[in-house]
Amino acid sequence: MLFAFILSEEVNHWIYCDKFYTHVNGKYFCYNKCPADYPISDPSGQDMQCRWNPCPIDTPFKEVASCVKRCSTGAYELIDNDMICVSSCGGKFALNASNSNSTQCLSCPADAPFYENGACVARCASSFYVEVNGTYTKSLVCQEGCSNFYYINVTNQNSKLCLSKCYSHHLIADNECLQYRCPPRAPYRDDQYCYAVCPNKAYMYVNVASELHCMPDCGKMMYIINSSNENSKFCIMNCPEETPYYETGACLSRCTSGSYKNTNVIYRGRFILKCQQSCNLFVLNVSNGNSQQCVDRCHSSSMFSESGLCSVKCASGMYEDNYGSLKCVPSCSNYMQINVQNGNQKQCVDRCSGYVQENICVNKCPTDSYSRVGDSYVCQAKCDKVYVQSPYNKLKQCFNECPSSYKYLVGKECKDSLNKAGQTNIALIVVPVVAGVVVLSVLALCFYKNKKQNGATKIAKKQKVNVNMPASMTYV
Repeated sequence: MLFAFILSEEVNHWIYCDKFYTHVNGKYFCYNKCPADYPISDPSGQDMQCRWNPCPIDTPFKEVASCVKRCSTGAYELIDNDMICVSSCGGKFALNASNSNSTQCLSCPADAPFYENGACVARCASSFYVEVNGTYTKSLVCQEGCSNFYYINVTNQNSKLCLSKCYSHHLIADNECLQYRCPPRAPYRDDQYCYAVCPNKAYMYVNVASELHCMPDCGKMMYIINSSNENSKFCIMNCPEETPYYETGACLSRCTSGSYKNTNVIYRGRFILKCQQSCNLFVLNVSNGNSQQCVDRCHSSSMFSESGLCSVKCASGMYEDNYGSLKCVPSCSNYMQINVQNGNQKQCVDRCSGYVQENICVNKCPTDSYSRVGDSYVCQAKCDKVYVQSPYNKLKQCFNECPSSYKYLVGKECKDSLNKAGQTNIALIVVPVVAGVVVLSVLALCFYKNKKQNGATKIAKKQKVNVNMPASMTYV
Protein backbone atom coordinates (compact mmCIF):
# COMPACT_ATOMS: atom_id res chain seq x y z
CA MET A 1 0.00 0.00 0.00
CA LEU A 2 1.35 3.42 -0.95
CA PHE A 3 1.29 6.26 1.51
CA ALA A 4 2.30 9.90 1.58
CA PHE A 5 5.41 10.98 3.45
CA ILE A 6 4.92 14.67 4.37
CA LEU A 7 6.61 17.15 6.71
CA SER A 8 3.89 19.35 8.17
CA GLU A 9 4.90 22.96 8.77
CA GLU A 10 2.24 23.39 11.46
CA VAL A 11 3.57 20.69 13.79
CA ASN A 12 7.11 20.35 12.42
CA HIS A 13 7.05 16.58 12.18
CA TRP A 14 6.26 13.87 9.65
CA ILE A 15 2.66 12.88 8.99
CA TYR A 16 1.41 10.00 6.82
CA CYS A 17 -1.54 9.66 4.47
CA ASP A 18 -2.53 6.09 3.59
CA LYS A 19 -3.89 7.04 0.15
CA PHE A 20 -4.22 10.57 -1.29
CA TYR A 21 -3.63 14.09 -0.08
CA THR A 22 -4.01 17.73 -1.09
CA HIS A 23 -1.83 20.70 -0.30
CA VAL A 24 -3.89 23.88 -0.15
CA ASN A 25 -2.78 27.19 1.38
CA GLY A 26 0.11 25.52 3.20
CA LYS A 27 -2.04 22.81 4.77
CA TYR A 28 -2.18 19.07 4.07
CA PHE A 29 -5.35 16.98 3.96
CA CYS A 30 -5.61 13.20 3.60
CA TYR A 31 -8.30 11.50 1.45
CA ASN A 32 -9.36 7.97 0.58
CA LYS A 33 -9.90 9.30 -2.97
CA CYS A 34 -9.28 12.65 -4.62
CA PRO A 35 -12.14 15.22 -4.47
CA ALA A 36 -13.97 16.04 -7.71
CA ASP A 37 -12.38 19.47 -8.01
CA TYR A 38 -8.92 18.02 -7.23
CA PRO A 39 -8.51 15.04 -9.54
CA ILE A 40 -5.57 12.62 -9.30
CA SER A 41 -2.63 14.14 -11.12
CA ASP A 42 -0.87 10.87 -11.95
CA PRO A 43 -3.15 8.05 -13.13
CA SER A 44 -0.23 5.59 -12.79
CA GLY A 45 -0.39 6.05 -9.02
CA GLN A 46 3.22 7.17 -8.62
CA ASP A 47 2.15 10.64 -7.50
CA MET A 48 -0.54 10.50 -4.80
CA GLN A 49 -1.22 14.25 -4.64
CA CYS A 50 -4.65 15.47 -5.72
CA ARG A 51 -4.32 18.75 -7.68
CA TRP A 52 -6.72 21.35 -9.06
CA ASN A 53 -6.28 21.43 -12.84
CA PRO A 54 -8.51 23.28 -15.36
CA CYS A 55 -6.91 21.48 -18.30
CA PRO A 56 -7.96 18.00 -19.42
CA ILE A 57 -5.82 15.00 -18.58
CA ASP A 58 -4.48 14.54 -22.14
CA THR A 59 -3.26 18.20 -22.27
CA PRO A 60 -2.65 18.91 -18.58
CA PHE A 61 -0.24 21.91 -18.77
CA LYS A 62 -1.45 25.46 -19.21
CA GLU A 63 0.91 27.58 -21.31
CA VAL A 64 -0.22 31.19 -21.79
CA ALA A 65 -3.92 30.64 -22.67
CA SER A 66 -3.66 27.12 -24.11
CA CYS A 67 -3.67 23.63 -22.63
CA VAL A 68 -0.72 21.61 -23.95
CA LYS A 69 0.58 18.09 -23.50
CA ARG A 70 4.15 19.30 -22.96
CA CYS A 71 5.63 22.71 -22.33
CA SER A 72 7.66 24.29 -25.12
CA THR A 73 11.43 24.06 -25.24
CA GLY A 74 13.13 26.09 -22.51
CA ALA A 75 10.07 26.13 -20.29
CA TYR A 76 9.61 24.11 -17.14
CA GLU A 77 6.57 22.04 -16.38
CA LEU A 78 5.32 23.06 -12.94
CA ILE A 79 3.71 19.87 -11.66
CA ASP A 80 1.71 21.06 -8.73
CA ASN A 81 -1.78 22.30 -8.12
CA ASP A 82 -1.42 24.73 -11.05
CA MET A 83 0.12 22.42 -13.75
CA ILE A 84 1.46 25.36 -15.77
CA CYS A 85 4.51 26.10 -17.89
CA VAL A 86 6.99 28.48 -16.25
CA SER A 87 10.36 30.00 -17.13
CA SER A 88 12.01 28.90 -13.86
CA CYS A 89 11.20 26.54 -11.00
CA GLY A 90 11.71 29.07 -8.22
CA GLY A 91 11.80 27.25 -4.91
CA LYS A 92 10.93 23.89 -6.43
CA PHE A 93 13.18 21.25 -7.96
CA ALA A 94 13.96 21.07 -11.67
CA LEU A 95 13.79 17.38 -12.50
CA ASN A 96 14.20 15.65 -15.80
CA ALA A 97 10.98 13.86 -16.69
CA SER A 98 11.50 10.13 -17.09
CA ASN A 99 9.05 9.80 -19.99
CA SER A 100 10.12 12.84 -22.07
CA ASN A 101 12.87 15.31 -22.72
CA SER A 102 11.08 18.03 -20.77
CA THR A 103 12.12 19.41 -17.42
CA GLN A 104 9.57 19.46 -14.63
CA CYS A 105 9.29 21.60 -11.52
CA LEU A 106 7.81 19.63 -8.72
CA SER A 107 8.07 18.57 -5.10
CA CYS A 108 9.50 15.09 -4.58
CA PRO A 109 6.90 12.33 -4.18
CA ALA A 110 6.13 10.66 -0.91
CA ASP A 111 8.12 7.51 -1.62
CA ALA A 112 11.23 9.57 -2.55
CA PRO A 113 10.86 12.79 -0.57
CA PHE A 114 14.50 13.93 -0.60
CA TYR A 115 16.16 15.91 -3.40
CA GLU A 116 19.78 14.99 -4.17
CA ASN A 117 21.85 15.91 -7.24
CA GLY A 118 18.81 16.62 -9.47
CA ALA A 119 16.78 13.57 -8.44
CA CYS A 120 14.26 12.56 -5.78
CA VAL A 121 15.55 9.80 -3.51
CA ALA A 122 14.07 7.77 -0.70
CA ARG A 123 16.94 8.79 1.59
CA CYS A 124 20.07 10.88 1.36
CA ALA A 125 23.44 9.28 0.78
CA SER A 126 25.43 8.52 3.92
CA SER A 127 27.73 11.51 3.35
CA PHE A 128 24.79 13.94 3.07
CA TYR A 129 22.48 15.52 5.58
CA VAL A 130 18.79 16.20 5.18
CA GLU A 131 18.16 19.92 5.29
CA VAL A 132 14.75 21.48 5.47
CA ASN A 133 14.31 23.80 2.51
CA GLY A 134 13.22 27.25 3.55
CA THR A 135 10.43 27.20 6.10
CA TYR A 136 9.86 23.44 6.43
CA THR A 137 6.87 23.66 4.03
CA LYS A 138 8.22 22.15 0.84
CA SER A 139 10.57 19.36 -0.05
CA LEU A 140 13.82 18.25 1.50
CA VAL A 141 17.29 18.80 0.02
CA CYS A 142 20.32 16.54 0.56
CA GLN A 143 23.55 18.46 1.06
CA GLU A 144 26.81 18.09 2.92
CA GLY A 145 26.69 19.74 6.32
CA CYS A 146 24.06 21.88 7.98
CA SER A 147 26.09 25.13 7.80
CA ASN A 148 24.65 27.27 10.59
CA PHE A 149 21.90 24.79 11.46
CA TYR A 150 21.62 22.14 14.12
CA TYR A 151 21.05 18.60 13.00
CA ILE A 152 19.34 15.53 14.35
CA ASN A 153 19.52 11.86 13.43
CA VAL A 154 16.27 10.62 11.89
CA THR A 155 16.25 7.03 13.13
CA ASN A 156 13.51 5.75 10.85
CA GLN A 157 15.25 7.15 7.76
CA ASN A 158 18.94 6.50 8.60
CA SER A 159 19.64 10.12 7.74
CA LYS A 160 20.23 13.46 9.45
CA LEU A 161 17.82 16.36 9.54
CA CYS A 162 19.00 19.99 9.69
CA LEU A 163 17.00 22.17 12.07
CA SER A 164 17.10 25.85 12.90
CA LYS A 165 17.13 24.85 16.60
CA CYS A 166 16.86 21.68 18.65
CA TYR A 167 13.58 20.80 20.29
CA SER A 168 13.24 21.47 24.02
CA HIS A 169 13.42 17.78 24.98
CA HIS A 170 16.65 17.26 23.02
CA LEU A 171 20.24 17.35 24.25
CA ILE A 172 22.84 19.32 22.28
CA ALA A 173 26.40 18.17 21.61
CA ASP A 174 28.54 19.91 18.97
CA ASN A 175 25.45 21.24 17.11
CA GLU A 176 23.87 17.78 17.17
CA CYS A 177 20.39 17.36 18.63
CA LEU A 178 20.22 14.15 20.66
CA GLN A 179 17.00 12.50 21.72
CA TYR A 180 18.21 10.33 24.62
CA ARG A 181 21.59 10.93 26.30
CA CYS A 182 24.97 12.56 25.80
CA PRO A 183 27.41 10.76 23.45
CA PRO A 184 30.73 9.20 24.60
CA ARG A 185 32.70 12.07 23.04
CA ALA A 186 30.87 14.55 25.33
CA PRO A 187 29.44 12.50 28.23
CA TYR A 188 28.82 15.27 30.80
CA ARG A 189 25.46 16.99 30.79
CA ASP A 190 24.93 20.55 31.94
CA ASP A 191 21.28 21.48 31.48
CA GLN A 192 20.56 20.84 27.74
CA TYR A 193 24.20 20.73 26.59
CA CYS A 194 26.76 17.93 26.55
CA TYR A 195 30.48 18.52 27.26
CA ALA A 196 33.69 16.52 27.19
CA VAL A 197 34.58 18.17 30.54
CA CYS A 198 32.25 20.11 32.80
CA PRO A 199 32.66 23.88 32.19
CA ASN A 200 33.92 26.33 34.79
CA LYS A 201 35.50 23.49 36.83
CA ALA A 202 32.10 22.26 37.90
CA TYR A 203 31.67 18.89 39.64
CA MET A 204 30.67 15.74 37.80
CA TYR A 205 28.06 13.39 39.19
CA VAL A 206 26.97 9.90 38.10
CA ASN A 207 23.31 9.25 38.85
CA VAL A 208 21.52 5.91 39.26
CA ALA A 209 20.94 5.73 35.49
CA SER A 210 24.73 6.01 34.94
CA GLU A 211 24.30 9.48 33.41
CA LEU A 212 27.04 12.04 34.00
CA HIS A 213 25.84 15.45 35.14
CA CYS A 214 27.68 18.69 35.82
CA MET A 215 26.86 20.24 39.20
CA PRO A 216 27.94 23.48 40.94
CA ASP A 217 28.76 21.48 44.12
CA CYS A 218 28.33 18.00 45.57
CA GLY A 219 25.64 18.89 48.08
CA LYS A 220 25.28 17.31 51.52
CA MET A 221 24.83 13.65 50.58
CA MET A 222 27.83 13.16 48.30
CA TYR A 223 31.61 13.22 48.45
CA ILE A 224 34.19 14.80 46.17
CA ILE A 225 36.88 12.76 44.46
CA ASN A 226 39.67 14.24 42.35
CA SER A 227 40.30 12.48 39.06
CA SER A 228 43.67 12.20 37.30
CA ASN A 229 42.69 15.42 35.52
CA GLU A 230 43.06 18.10 38.18
CA ASN A 231 40.34 20.16 36.50
CA SER A 232 37.78 17.36 36.89
CA LYS A 233 36.13 16.59 40.22
CA PHE A 234 33.49 13.92 40.72
CA CYS A 235 30.61 13.78 43.18
CA ILE A 236 30.01 10.23 44.42
CA MET A 237 27.79 8.53 47.00
CA ASN A 238 30.56 6.31 48.46
CA CYS A 239 34.33 6.64 48.47
CA PRO A 240 35.98 3.98 46.23
CA GLU A 241 38.67 1.51 47.33
CA GLU A 242 41.54 3.50 45.80
CA THR A 243 40.55 6.67 47.77
CA PRO A 244 38.68 5.29 50.80
CA TYR A 245 39.24 8.09 53.35
CA TYR A 246 36.79 10.97 53.82
CA GLU A 247 38.01 14.40 54.91
CA THR A 248 36.35 17.81 54.56
CA GLY A 249 33.90 16.58 51.92
CA ALA A 250 36.47 14.78 49.74
CA CYS A 251 37.64 11.19 49.19
CA LEU A 252 41.40 10.80 49.64
CA SER A 253 43.93 8.00 49.29
CA ARG A 254 45.29 8.95 52.74
CA CYS A 255 44.48 11.43 55.47
CA THR A 256 46.31 14.75 55.49
CA SER A 257 49.15 15.35 57.93
CA GLY A 258 47.95 15.60 61.52
CA SER A 259 44.70 13.73 60.88
CA TYR A 260 43.68 10.26 62.04
CA LYS A 261 41.73 7.59 60.16
CA ASN A 262 38.67 6.54 62.11
CA THR A 263 37.91 2.96 61.05
CA ASN A 264 34.62 2.72 62.91
CA VAL A 265 32.44 5.76 62.31
CA ILE A 266 28.95 6.32 60.89
CA TYR A 267 28.73 9.49 58.83
CA ARG A 268 25.53 10.62 57.13
CA GLY A 269 23.99 7.22 57.75
CA ARG A 270 26.85 5.22 56.16
CA PHE A 271 29.96 3.49 57.50
CA ILE A 272 33.01 5.32 56.19
CA LEU A 273 36.71 5.80 56.92
CA LYS A 274 36.74 9.36 58.19
CA CYS A 275 39.81 11.52 58.76
CA GLN A 276 39.64 13.54 61.98
CA GLN A 277 41.95 15.63 64.13
CA SER A 278 41.78 13.53 67.32
CA CYS A 279 40.82 10.05 68.54
CA ASN A 280 38.26 9.42 71.26
CA LEU A 281 39.56 5.85 71.67
CA PHE A 282 43.00 4.51 70.72
CA VAL A 283 45.55 5.52 68.09
CA LEU A 284 47.15 2.84 65.92
CA ASN A 285 50.21 3.50 63.77
CA VAL A 286 49.68 2.14 60.26
CA SER A 287 52.78 0.85 58.51
CA ASN A 288 51.47 1.49 54.99
CA GLY A 289 51.48 5.23 54.44
CA ASN A 290 52.97 6.22 57.83
CA SER A 291 49.53 7.37 58.95
CA GLN A 292 47.49 6.68 62.07
CA GLN A 293 44.08 5.17 62.72
CA CYS A 294 41.50 5.59 65.46
CA VAL A 295 40.36 2.19 66.72
CA ASP A 296 38.07 1.00 69.50
CA ARG A 297 40.73 -1.48 70.64
CA CYS A 298 44.30 -2.36 69.78
CA HIS A 299 45.01 -5.34 67.57
CA SER A 300 45.88 -8.59 69.31
CA SER A 301 49.48 -8.29 68.13
CA SER A 302 49.89 -4.76 69.56
CA MET A 303 50.03 -3.02 72.90
CA PHE A 304 48.51 0.27 73.92
CA SER A 305 50.08 2.72 76.29
CA GLU A 306 48.56 4.77 79.06
CA SER A 307 48.24 7.67 76.61
CA GLY A 308 46.06 5.58 74.28
CA LEU A 309 48.66 4.95 71.57
CA CYS A 310 48.78 1.43 70.11
CA SER A 311 52.21 0.15 69.18
CA VAL A 312 53.94 -3.15 68.56
CA LYS A 313 56.26 -2.69 71.58
CA CYS A 314 56.32 -0.65 74.74
CA ALA A 315 58.56 2.35 75.19
CA SER A 316 61.84 2.04 77.06
CA GLY A 317 61.29 1.60 80.80
CA MET A 318 57.72 0.32 80.36
CA TYR A 319 56.44 -3.22 80.85
CA GLU A 320 54.09 -5.19 78.59
CA ASP A 321 51.21 -6.32 80.77
CA ASN A 322 50.24 -9.61 79.14
CA TYR A 323 47.80 -10.51 81.89
CA GLY A 324 44.48 -9.85 80.16
CA SER A 325 44.82 -6.23 79.02
CA LEU A 326 47.90 -6.14 76.73
CA LYS A 327 48.83 -2.81 78.25
CA CYS A 328 52.10 -0.91 78.70
CA VAL A 329 52.63 -0.11 82.41
CA PRO A 330 55.50 1.48 84.40
CA SER A 331 55.67 -1.50 86.82
CA CYS A 332 54.24 -4.98 87.19
CA SER A 333 52.32 -4.27 90.40
CA ASN A 334 51.20 -7.61 91.89
CA TYR A 335 52.49 -9.65 88.97
CA MET A 336 55.90 -10.94 88.02
CA GLN A 337 58.09 -9.52 85.32
CA ILE A 338 60.10 -11.27 82.66
CA ASN A 339 62.72 -10.06 80.21
CA VAL A 340 61.82 -11.17 76.68
CA GLN A 341 64.83 -12.22 74.66
CA ASN A 342 63.71 -10.71 71.32
CA GLY A 343 64.22 -6.97 71.62
CA ASN A 344 64.93 -7.06 75.39
CA GLN A 345 61.32 -6.14 76.11
CA LYS A 346 59.91 -6.49 79.61
CA GLN A 347 56.59 -8.20 80.23
CA CYS A 348 54.31 -8.63 83.23
CA VAL A 349 53.01 -12.18 83.69
CA ASP A 350 50.90 -13.99 86.27
CA ARG A 351 53.31 -16.95 86.43
CA CYS A 352 56.83 -17.82 85.30
CA SER A 353 57.61 -20.80 83.12
CA GLY A 354 60.96 -21.22 84.96
CA TYR A 355 61.99 -19.78 88.33
CA VAL A 356 61.23 -16.57 90.21
CA GLN A 357 63.91 -14.50 91.92
CA GLU A 358 62.90 -11.27 93.63
CA ASN A 359 59.69 -11.15 91.52
CA ILE A 360 61.62 -11.60 88.27
CA CYS A 361 61.34 -14.65 86.03
CA VAL A 362 64.67 -16.41 85.42
CA ASN A 363 65.63 -19.58 83.60
CA LYS A 364 67.62 -20.94 86.59
CA CYS A 365 68.25 -19.97 90.17
CA PRO A 366 71.60 -18.35 91.01
CA THR A 367 71.45 -20.19 94.37
CA ASP A 368 71.18 -23.95 94.88
CA SER A 369 67.82 -23.79 96.71
CA TYR A 370 64.24 -23.00 95.77
CA SER A 371 60.70 -23.67 96.93
CA ARG A 372 57.33 -23.99 95.26
CA VAL A 373 54.82 -21.21 95.89
CA GLY A 374 51.52 -21.94 94.20
CA ASP A 375 52.33 -22.56 90.52
CA SER A 376 55.75 -20.88 90.68
CA TYR A 377 59.22 -21.92 91.82
CA VAL A 378 60.86 -19.24 93.97
CA CYS A 379 64.63 -19.06 94.41
CA GLN A 380 65.93 -18.71 98.00
CA ALA A 381 69.34 -18.65 99.66
CA LYS A 382 68.86 -21.84 101.74
CA CYS A 383 66.19 -24.22 102.97
CA ASP A 384 65.01 -23.43 106.50
CA LYS A 385 63.56 -26.88 107.23
CA VAL A 386 63.97 -29.89 104.91
CA TYR A 387 64.74 -30.32 101.21
CA VAL A 388 64.82 -32.81 98.35
CA GLN A 389 67.88 -32.64 96.13
CA SER A 390 67.49 -33.28 92.36
CA PRO A 391 69.77 -36.03 91.04
CA TYR A 392 70.10 -34.10 87.74
CA ASN A 393 70.97 -30.47 88.49
CA LYS A 394 71.66 -30.79 92.26
CA LEU A 395 69.08 -28.08 92.99
CA LYS A 396 67.47 -28.32 96.40
CA GLN A 397 63.70 -27.93 96.60
CA CYS A 398 62.68 -26.75 100.05
CA PHE A 399 59.74 -28.20 102.02
CA ASN A 400 58.25 -27.70 105.45
CA GLU A 401 58.30 -31.48 105.84
CA CYS A 402 59.34 -34.40 103.68
CA PRO A 403 56.86 -35.43 101.01
CA SER A 404 55.01 -38.69 101.70
CA SER A 405 57.09 -40.57 99.11
CA TYR A 406 60.30 -39.77 101.00
CA LYS A 407 60.64 -42.10 104.04
CA TYR A 408 64.10 -41.21 105.27
CA LEU A 409 65.61 -38.01 106.59
CA VAL A 410 69.36 -37.53 106.63
CA GLY A 411 70.14 -34.27 108.31
CA LYS A 412 67.72 -31.91 106.41
CA GLU A 413 67.66 -34.00 103.24
CA CYS A 414 64.65 -36.20 102.45
CA LYS A 415 65.46 -39.63 100.92
CA ASP A 416 63.01 -41.83 99.02
CA SER A 417 64.55 -45.35 99.42
CA LEU A 418 66.48 -47.56 101.78
CA ASN A 419 69.26 -48.13 99.26
CA LYS A 420 70.03 -44.50 99.18
CA ALA A 421 69.56 -44.22 102.89
CA GLY A 422 71.62 -47.42 103.63
CA GLN A 423 74.68 -46.11 101.89
CA THR A 424 74.70 -43.18 104.21
CA ASN A 425 73.71 -45.15 107.35
CA ILE A 426 76.71 -47.55 107.09
CA ALA A 427 79.09 -44.65 107.01
CA LEU A 428 77.34 -43.04 109.93
CA ILE A 429 77.18 -46.27 112.07
CA VAL A 430 80.67 -47.83 111.53
CA VAL A 431 82.60 -44.96 113.14
CA PRO A 432 80.68 -44.86 116.44
CA VAL A 433 80.71 -48.68 116.71
CA VAL A 434 84.52 -48.85 116.35
CA ALA A 435 84.88 -46.06 118.84
CA GLY A 436 82.59 -47.92 121.19
CA VAL A 437 84.64 -51.09 120.91
CA VAL A 438 87.83 -49.19 121.82
CA VAL A 439 86.12 -47.59 124.75
CA LEU A 440 84.76 -50.92 125.91
CA SER A 441 88.19 -52.52 125.63
CA VAL A 442 89.71 -49.82 127.80
CA LEU A 443 86.90 -50.11 130.25
CA ALA A 444 87.29 -53.87 130.29
CA LEU A 445 90.92 -53.54 131.27
CA CYS A 446 90.14 -51.00 133.94
CA PHE A 447 86.86 -52.16 135.21
CA TYR A 448 86.58 -55.78 134.30
CA LYS A 449 84.56 -56.33 137.41
CA ASN A 450 81.81 -54.04 136.17
CA LYS A 451 81.63 -55.49 132.60
CA LYS A 452 78.08 -56.67 132.91
CA GLN A 453 76.90 -53.36 134.31
CA ASN A 454 78.60 -51.41 131.57
CA GLY A 455 76.91 -53.57 128.91
CA ALA A 456 73.50 -52.87 130.46
CA THR A 457 74.28 -49.17 130.47
CA LYS A 458 75.10 -49.24 126.71
CA ILE A 459 71.77 -50.91 125.89
CA ALA A 460 69.92 -48.29 127.91
CA LYS A 461 71.63 -45.48 125.94
CA LYS A 462 70.71 -47.08 122.64
CA GLN A 463 67.03 -47.28 123.60
CA LYS A 464 67.12 -43.63 124.64
CA VAL A 465 68.26 -42.60 121.15
CA ASN A 466 65.20 -44.18 119.49
CA VAL A 467 62.59 -42.61 121.76
CA ASN A 468 60.19 -40.28 119.78
CA MET A 469 61.13 -41.83 116.32
CA PRO A 470 57.98 -42.13 114.08
CA ALA A 471 57.20 -45.57 112.78
CA SER A 472 57.27 -44.32 109.10
CA MET A 473 60.50 -42.27 109.29
CA THR A 474 63.96 -43.50 109.94
CA TYR A 475 66.39 -40.98 111.39
CA VAL A 476 70.10 -41.75 111.15
